[in-house]
Amino acid sequence: MATTLLTEAAFKATFTRRMREITGREQGVLDIWAYVDAIPLEQREGLELTGEDVTIVWRDAYDRYDHVLIPLARSNTYLVVVVDLRMVQVHGHHVLDLGAFYGDA
Repeated sequence: MATTLLTEAAFKATFTRRMREITGREQGVLDIWAYVDAIPLEQREGLELTGEDVTIVWRDAYDRYDHVLIPLARSNTYLVVVVDLRMVQVHGHHVLDLGAFYGDA
């Protein structure tokens, strides 16, 4: 299975000003685990998943994208699988270090 590592710019392009947390309220959930399993370790910055648990799911304000956060083996760092809701497929993935993203690093 082909995977797409999103650049920071491409990842940020899937955000809207207001993202809403929808964990547990997702509808028509796409099974992302085959995609996750296909992501090469180097595209996860060498970090292992801490399990097969989704921490949180965010949806953009226009119902275009879901951001599915899966914890990685570094504090405040997540594998984010971006799901294109209109195409009903995975758009790509990005490693999100929340400290660096929000300027706390």
